[in-house]
Amino acid sequence: MRASHRGGPDSVEIVTQTPQGQDQSRTFDAVVVAIKPNHIADLILDKTSELNAILTAIPFRRDRVVVHTDAKLLPRSKRSWGAFNLTIPSSLDQVLGQTTITFWVNRLSVLDKRLPDIFITLNPPLEPDPVRIIQDRIMIHPVATFAGMQAIETLKTFQGGQRIWYAGSFLEIPYLHENAFNTGIAAAEGILLRLGAKP
Repeated sequence: MRASHRGGPDSVEIVTQTPQGQDQSRTFDAVVVAIKPNHIADLILDKTSELNAILTAIPFRRDRVVVHTDAKLLPRSKRSWGAFNLTIPSSLDQVLGQTTITFWVNRLSVLDKRLPDIFITLNPPLEPDPVRIIQDRIMIHPVATFAGMQAIETLKTFQGGQRIWYAGSFLEIPYLHENAFNTGIAAAEGILLRLGAKP
């Protein structure tokens, strides 16, 4: 299904396409768009050139995310393990490249003590033992740049314009799932206030 948005002063029109290729249109009081900014740019049909420039100025990159049970990606001493374990390479070129961090899931969550130590490593500098890999995926994450942060601050001034609201972790630094959740709440509260309801 393909969806697109047309915002206006009184409503938002959502146009979707059926599997047969026919357009269907529905009208809503407001819409929350919670996807990556470059995809938002593709969805909003009547966006201004300024909004398009803002949405396409926020950079993203591909990161490898591995869920595993291989402790070699953490400090040798378990007493040094934290919930977040940042790997800092000795080469400056590598420091300026991709971030490497390993999350110790058992410390972050309340897991059954009988489970083995489970880790999530972003861009592993060493290959985890293949038999200890649970999942291995490529994910797209926002990148903190000065130009991107300026674009995000400007995008916030568009919140509610044409009755379209934006939500996602890219709107708040650090880029965390919790911040994505908070931006969704803020968008919902903004809509309720606009409609004259109490959040």
